[in-house]
Amino acid sequence: MKNFMLIAVLSVLTFQGISADEFKINGKFLPGGADGLPYAWVHNKFGGPKADNGTVVLNKINDKEYSLGVLASSKYNAHIITTLRKYRPAPGDKLEISALVKGKGAAMLGIYAFATIDWTNVPSYKPIKLSEKEFVRQRAVLTVPQSIRSSKGVVPCNRVAIVLWTGKNSEVFFRDVQIRKLKSEKPHKEVKKITK
Repeated sequence: MKNFMLIAVLSVLTFQGISADEFKINGKFLPGGADGLPYAWVHNKFGGPKADNGTVVLNKINDKEYSLGVLASSKYNAHIITTLRKYRPAPGDKLEISALVKGKGAAMLGIYAFATIDWTNVPSYKPIKLSEKEFVRQRAVLTVPQSIRSSKGVVPCNRVAIVLWTGKNSEVFFRDVQIRKLKSEKPHKEVKKITK
């Protein structure tokens, strides 16, 4: 019985995903942030497209949820919105980002993977399909890099920001953004030893 309980505890510790506290992203886009954005989200601040490359619109769905509309202009190649907070999954973790999305043009879900306190990052995106008529749940599975090349050499990846990318001349609306860490398919060696 003791072995069974220990196996159960280790299984929970081994396979649990990132907790809700670790990914507080304001996925319902409640207002209150800077520059007309929902709180906990910012315009791309890491170089590349500037904050004036399009328009952001918040549409109230109900008292607890808004949709975030990102209308990218023809002046820049993309309009990028990221989470203000940088999260700390382990290198090699697989993250699933999902959102209800509708619109026209091009859009992607992604991450910026950071290695140091400065700007050095590696972007990773997955294109998503758009419907102009209705919100459709879209998903992107991305792997957190083991390491990133920086001015200090190759260093471990230690943080990620979640990215909503809208292409040039696109109008895209996002709702109910969710992030979760996918469960491991292989048990750790400690679990194997206990089950013998």
